[in-house]
Formats: sequence, structure tokens, C-alpha cells
Amino acid sequence: MASVGLMRILVLGGTSFVGREIVADALREGVEVTLFGRGRTGTELFPEVPRRARAAGMPATPLAGTVADVLAWDRARGEPPLRYELL
Repeated sequence: MASVGLMRILVLGGTSFVGREIVADALREGVEVTLFGRGRTGTELFPEVPRRARAAGMPATPLAGTVADVLAWDRARGEPPLRYELL
């Protein structure tokens, strides 16, 4: 079977509740993970994973240049506060 290449996932809030399990599972499967959040919780988790952070209420400019195949967020905390377009 032909390889489809490395999968990349951007996780919003990947250090709290369900998000940390999404990240842990993705890493076990060899997925390239990037975390995006406010840096308020779980800052000691997943030190090997790149992070993009923003202050609450600020535009999502730290996402510029981020490439991802999948966007995931912890819906237990509601809908993402901003609309993200990853092209």
C-alpha cells in the first residue's frame, strides 16, 4: 500500500480535558501535532510539540504559516472563538 505521507493536526486547546487525549493519541500514531491556545493550562504537557499561543481576545495571527490537514478542538469547552481558515 502506498504511503499517504505525514498527517498534520492543529489542536485548539490540546492541554485540557478531551484535548490532551486527542494529542496523546495523535502522537502515539505518529501524527505531527501543533497546539494552539492561551497557554493557561497544561503548559508542562507535551514539551516536544510546537505551540502557537495568543492572548484572550486577540486575533489568531500566530497561526499564520501553520499548515494542517486536520483541525481539532475540545468541544466540551464550546465552539472555537474564531473562524480559522487553513489553506
